[in-house]
Amino acid sequence: LPSPVQVYFEMANFAPFSVDDVTMTHSGGDPSLVTDLSHGFENGATHGWYGNGVTAVSAPSADAHGGSSVLAISDKTGWGATQLDLSSVAQTGIEYTLSAYVRMASGTGNVTMTFNAGDSYQNSGTWEVAVSDAAWTRLSRTFTLPEGALPSPVQVYFEMANFAPFYLDDVTMTHSLPPVADGLETLLSHSFEDRTTQ
Repeated sequence: LPSPVQVYFEMANFAPFSVDDVTMTHSGGDPSLVTDLSHGFENGATHGWYGNGVTAVSAPSADAHGGSSVLAISDKTGWGATQLDLSSVAQTGIEYTLSAYVRMASGTGNVTMTFNAGDSYQNSGTWEVAVSDAAWTRLSRTFTLPEGALPSPVQVYFEMANFAPFYLDDVTMTHSLPPVADGLETLLSHSFEDRTTQ
């Protein structure tokens, strides 16, 4: 975002004038898609992903799903999952969609994507999905955190029952904005009442 972003009123040949009822609006229309995170692992970036009992690093790959790098998961020494804390981006009462692409470094295997909120573990439909080194496989699921206090932890992780090195790429988390009544949302409305400049 550039700085500053502002609006002002002026006169070439100044004389006293008044300004009133300033509004800024935009069209709502159909629900809009908001991208809460988008991780492509380019230029050495891991975006907070880390290995729990594995090594998880950004690595150049000719087979990258997008760009030229992937998150390479290898060298299992413990549990064997790569995970990301979502507590800084997820809010309660909003339905989110998590999406990611996985690929084996060599051969075939079964990768699980799990979303975890407190003691709620969600991986129905993304449990031990068949993956190979021949193509990328998309894993996706939705989740909604219940209203109230944010649970701990809020995270997503990828693991394998029979571990073998695999790649992760183009992870996104999105949500939709609800339609705006009458198709128009007022972002600001200044009428300068009560002797305030707002």
